[in-house]
Amino acid sequence: MIVVVPFCAADADQAIDLLDFIGQLGGCEHYDCLLVVDAAVDWAKALDAMHKANGAFRSVAISTTKAAVTGWPEGANALWLSAAQHCHSAGTDWLWLEPDAIPLKRGWLVSIDKLRKGARYFGCIYPDRGQACNVMSGVAVYPSDAVLAIGPYIHARPTVAWDVSSAEIVVPSAMNTKLINHFYGEKDLAPTFVDTRTPESPRNALIVADIPPEAVIFHRNKDGTLIELLRKKMTLSEVGNFVVVLPFCNLDVLQLIKNLRWMKTLGTSKTHDCLLSYDRTTNGSVIREAATLAKDVFCNVIQTSYSVPHGTAFPQTAAWQHAARTMQKLYRNWLWLEADAIPLKQQWLDVLQGAYDRCRQPFCGPVVPGPGHLNGTAIYPANTPALLPRTMSHTNNAWDVEAREEMGHNVKDIGHIFFCAWGIKDGFLNPLEGEPPNFPPGSHHLINQIPKTAVVFHRDKSGSLIDRLST
Repeated sequence: MIVVVPFCAADADQAIDLLDFIGQLGGCEHYDCLLVVDAAVDWAKALDAMHKANGAFRSVAISTTKAAVTGWPEGANALWLSAAQHCHSAGTDWLWLEPDAIPLKRGWLVSIDKLRKGARYFGCIYPDRGQACNVMSGVAVYPSDAVLAIGPYIHARPTVAWDVSSAEIVVPSAMNTKLINHFYGEKDLAPTFVDTRTPESPRNALIVADIPPEAVIFHRNKDGTLIELLRKKMTLSEVGNFVVVLPFCNLDVLQLIKNLRWMKTLGTSKTHDCLLSYDRTTNGSVIREAATLAKDVFCNVIQTSYSVPHGTAFPQTAAWQHAARTMQKLYRNWLWLEADAIPLKQQWLDVLQGAYDRCRQPFCGPVVPGPGHLNGTAIYPANTPALLPRTMSHTNNAWDVEAREEMGHNVKDIGHIFFCAWGIKDGFLNPLEGEPPNFPPGSHHLINQIPKTAVVFHRDKSGSLIDRLST
């Protein structure tokens, strides 16, 4: 089964946001996606949708109508026919997921795929006041040959929506499901969602609790309010894989580039998105080189830049604060991975993600023995600015030291897999002092001090650890 997301120029932005939200729910890594696009859609929007879909699905294909078709239901019928013909040629069943059909929880697609087995059509069947028989909502699962059965009805009645015109043959072969909750609302007044319903709320206002608990898709919400509320209500374990934030400036960009090459050599699986975050003085050519390498390692590569205010005591703190605000806007958990944090094993990201998913704490990383604060290179929650308001308010101190009291006990120490050494003292890796770690030829005794369970080592500013691991 593949997921078909159709859109025209009028709802392209809504489709892009839907695809982004599907990724935030954890994506559908075992499923493919087909974008069916009206010919009048700005191609830049279509590419943006492909970019979002690539981060949420195993693969993405795109198909366009032969010509632009405007108006409803003619435009919707044309998109459906285009999708149905594609899926018939591919020989695959498919879920028609309109931009106003919103997945509600992680695992939504797996639930639908499991329960649809044995059904020719799988969707929400409801009584339509204007029809003599029941209708299956268009947002549903269709068989590969649906175009042969439903296509003639569309051609015979082109001004009637396909789900209505073909109801007489679809409904008898359909399985009704509560997984897809269809609530049309009023004509020209689609349901909107509010956090709390009050006497001042519009008459079409719903709250999330109005959706039946069995549902994994709600249709229809056209103004984006449902996704907005779901993002706010998502627990930190429900916002998908963390984003790998790679901060850099002119001082360490070459170190980052070497690290990215090493990640590619390791064969790091493409499971996570990446945010390249750099100050605005960074050389453009090396930014482009870093972005090109990052695309070989990560699913989606996002870029952001910032200015360091004059007189900033800790520029690193300003960089971290910018990343925290950016990730709050995206509502994604994030791994702050500095250029001197070196992956040690191919599955380093999977191991860190698994540790974070199990830890049940918002902050996760190596805790510095003695001072007791979380090392700055660590995993942070999407709502970090809300949890650490004092740390976010100034740059007079290193953020990891400053945040210790605000974090309290909401920290999981994973120093055994995320190993940190500040320096080398008396021939041993030391968490607090010593000369910066360096791994020249013949330094196996130092490498052997890194726990066998570790998948990342921090910190190596010399790049020599990568040299030793490479050989």
